[in-house]
Amino acid sequence: MNRITLKRRGGVLLLCVAALSSFAHSEAPNWNDEAIPWQDYARGRELAHASGKPALVVFYADWCPTCHAYRQIFEDATVVEVSKAFVMIRVNADEAPQLNQRFAFDGFYLPRVFVLGPQGEVSHHLYPDDKPFRYFIGATRPDQLVALMRGIGKEISEEDALSAR
Repeated sequence: MNRITLKRRGGVLLLCVAALSSFAHSEAPNWNDEAIPWQDYARGRELAHASGKPALVVFYADWCPTCHAYRQIFEDATVVEVSKAFVMIRVNADEAPQLNQRFAFDGFYLPRVFVLGPQGEVSHHLYPDDKPFRYFIGATRPDQLVALMRGIGKEISEEDALSAR
């Protein structure tokens, strides 16, 4: 049974969620690894540069319940199809703290999603300027992620994504 307990100790509010303890000790979540060829950052950047494809980079942490929920977005059939036009990169923020810091343009929240051009430049223009968490894209909305991926412009069009089948 999932229970949420709030306690105040020494002026600090503690939130204990029984369900979260299982995340800390479980295996890394499955991000639809069977359908999406995820890469680590270094290999993914090499592949993007060599292929001329843009890259989608997702920063996550194994302990993060939002990241566990977010991984399900990659089960969506349209996301899988559109991802074929990208080099897909997944970065565990805890295992790559320097890289995580380099991509903390507006904070260290997780998950964060970035579209990179083939040369590694972040396509900041694709993200809204008025959101407090600018690089958090559609936790339960695959259509928002697809719109971001399709928004890369000339490097990927809807036609390219569909022909990537």
